[in-house]
Amino acid sequence: MANNVSTESLLPMAIFLDTNVLDSLPENLQSGSLQSLLSEAKSLELSVYVSDIVAREWVQHRLEKAVKSVVTSAKCMKQLNQYSKEWVEMAFPSGEVLRETVETEAKKRLESSGLVALQPPQVTIAELSNAAACKLPPFGEANKGFKDELIVLTMLDLIARYNYKAAMLVSNDKGFLHGRITERFACYCVKFLCVSSLEEASKELQKALSLDVRRFHEEREKRVRELAEQDWQTIAGTAVEQVQTEGVRWHPFPATDELPFMSRVRRILEVIPSKISSLDVGPTDEDTGWANVTLHVLCELRVDIEQYGMGSLFGHKIYMDGERRSQASMKPSRSEAVIERTIWLEAKAKQEGDTWTEFSLLDVSEKEERTLGRLLAADERAQDEEA
Repeated sequence: MANNVSTESLLPMAIFLDTNVLDSLPENLQSGSLQSLLSEAKSLELSVYVSDIVAREWVQHRLEKAVKSVVTSAKCMKQLNQYSKEWVEMAFPSGEVLRETVETEAKKRLESSGLVALQPPQVTIAELSNAAACKLPPFGEANKGFKDELIVLTMLDLIARYNYKAAMLVSNDKGFLHGRITERFACYCVKFLCVSSLEEASKELQKALSLDVRRFHEEREKRVRELAEQDWQTIAGTAVEQVQTEGVRWHPFPATDELPFMSRVRRILEVIPSKISSLDVGPTDEDTGWANVTLHVLCELRVDIEQYGMGSLFGHKIYMDGERRSQASMKPSRSEAVIERTIWLEAKAKQEGDTWTEFSLLDVSEKEERTLGRLLAADERAQDEEA
């Protein structure tokens, strides 16, 4: 998704994150990938920004997740109450208290993350309406793209006030790849890049780092990787557990060479972690000596699939008394397949002087969202079964 350009001539660069990138990080935003990007940006005297609409949307998503967890917890309490009332002696917060607490804490996390939240762009309703009516990208059909337009306007507002040569947006929304958006930035003599992940953004920045700084980051990652590989059994077991409890996001009919045409994945049968494909190391905390680490664990997933023939799409006819289908053409064949997927794990490593001495995965107490994710996953599975 990244544009194939040389970053050497594109400094200084404005770097922005979209909501879908923030949502993929831990709830407290303490991620090795994010901290690594912030560290590299700082070494180039750059900042990493989020627009006002992205900050607001991320906070709102935290509130929606908290509300859903309360609903899920209430269902669990109701189930446990039939066995012992002592197990469920817990008062849930009121809606107003919940909103105030979650919003306050989410804003604190955003402020302490190292990201810079910008004010909304100076734009009138008439200008937005005109862009929507003309379907100026990122506006599309049915006037979709209001939030995306505010992101673009925020970026344009920043580069218009400062001497940037490039602007990079980290987002997995392919709508930002439209050529008209690139043209809007070209009017300011600024190159626009869109990458789909923090790792790709780091790679773009690393092209511009001096040789000494680049070697410094590579050496840190090498040392932490050596520590992590000593604890491979724990890492592999945690990766398996994460897939079993939280699942893997999957398109019903994925377009991939790993599976036969017109096949659907029914369930994961086995998870086989193979190696640490890469890792990101954030800056070391001066007081504690700990650094956030994001591991990318390559796993083989053995999956149960159903393969549908073309007859399932075209092998039926419509008659006056209703639709008739061939049972043979509609029944899918069952088989197994092996696919590769990368699982992200958050960890931490301790540095003492020039030596890395400790490495550990974050436990449940350090990752509250892991417990919440399991509750929500279980609740969603129950709802799917009821449906």
